[in-house]
Amino acid sequence: MLTLSAIAATILFVATPAVSQDRALGNPNWIPGQTPSTLTLYEQSGLQGNSVLIVESEGNLSGRTASLRASGGSWEVCDQHNFRGECRVVDGWALSLNRDIGLRNIRSVRPVAPDDTSRN
Repeated sequence: MLTLSAIAATILFVATPAVSQDRALGNPNWIPGQTPSTLTLYEQSGLQGNSVLIVESEGNLSGRTASLRASGGSWEVCDQHNFRGECRVVDGWALSLNRDIGLRNIRSVRPVAPDDTSRN
């Protein structure tokens, strides 16, 4: 028989979001009580291969990115470090960077505030 504390611990474990709230605090768009905006970069097209989960601005990414998925908000992605070069605002997914958003790779990313239209 499960005790009440064991049931509560199980519910807490199941209800914990996949992204740590401590890490999400670095995202300027994150509001306590809401799911943080995340960006997942994949090394292969079709959201396949090794991936990295990003929850805050990153100005100096390395490695190959061939596809991506944005959840909980829009992200600006750029093909050069420090948000330079060709940049696009994405939400949802891009199964092929080159085909879907016209970039060959991603070197910097940052979340876009919902009311920020200057980056479109």
